[in-house]
Amino acid sequence: MMKWIRALLISVLAALCASLLLLAATAFITARMGSLPRSSLTLVTTLAACGAVFLGGLAGALSAKERGLLLGQNASMNVALGNQYSDLVTSRHKMDWKKIDAMLEEIFEKYQVSPRNKALPLKSFSGGNQQKIIIGREFYRNPRLAVIAHPTRGVDVGVCEIIHESILELKRQGAAILLITADFDELFRLSDRIGVMYEGHMVTENIAGTFTSTKLGFYMGGGKENED
Repeated sequence: MMKWIRALLISVLAALCASLLLLAATAFITARMGSLPRSSLTLVTTLAACGAVFLGGLAGALSAKERGLLLGQNASMNVALGNQYSDLVTSRHKMDWKKIDAMLEEIFEKYQVSPRNKALPLKSFSGGNQQKIIIGREFYRNPRLAVIAHPTRGVDVGVCEIIHESILELKRQGAAILLITADFDELFRLSDRIGVMYEGHMVTENIAGTFTSTKLGFYMGGGKENED
């Protein structure tokens, strides 16, 4: 019980800190671009990873598995993280394990998680399956705004395809998405608009079709629009 309470407190504190980062990032992008358009995906080249947060309809999916999961806890416990005050997993202000199990089964089915064993600790799952559980948990909330950092780093081609389709589905549902990635194939497949930051400054931003890999590399190295 004490381990669960300690894990819950850590999750809440992490969510509060991450929400401040998310709001700051949103304010910065809004100030630079005028507004954050719905149904858009934007590249920002930065090393900052975004914490998992659900606050006022905002959701962020982690790039680092170890920051988004309790690897020593089972799958059911992990899908409840960040949802402990939500009707998705609670009834009458108490954890509803039937709801949690139903949520987990849906994630297992949709994202083809293997093994489909909710009792196993997360450290028993492969890295790709851990990543699918994170994506499934965050997207289950149907967020209006998602900040997604390096969603397919370190996973195989099959997992990449599942994650990409999930992001596109979220986009079709009308969510605004900020995608942080250095994978050009991922970038061009998912993005409507692309922005590049260098040393804390936005050096270019335009519709995705105006860029090539060469141009992006130029801007990511600090090049400016009037120099290309």
